[in-house]
Amino acid sequence: MNDFPSGDETMEFEYLQLIDYLVNDIQELELEVIRLRYELSNRLPAYDGLMLKCDIFSALAGRYDWQEAYVRYVSLYCNDVDPLDNKSYSGKMKEMAHQGYLE
Repeated sequence: MNDFPSGDETMEFEYLQLIDYLVNDIQELELEVIRLRYELSNRLPAYDGLMLKCDIFSALAGRYDWQEAYVRYVSLYCNDVDPLDNKSYSGKMKEMAHQGYLE
């Protein structure tokens, strides 16, 4: 985020806040995908269900630790804790991998 004129912290904060909103959306969508995959795996024939459970975390959103703006967001807005790659979020992902909600 080196393109901001010096002293334009308000604009930088708004961009950081926007990234935070997008990251929260990504987290919610990933958790929903994991939960639905789990539920679907229980409704498929045994072999297909097992294969889906093996891939329950595959093809989720990409990670952005290579992108300068994201690194700055993690540093300034998240106290150097990547919201998409930390113990708390990983725990939520594992929890969703073991609970469906469709009756």
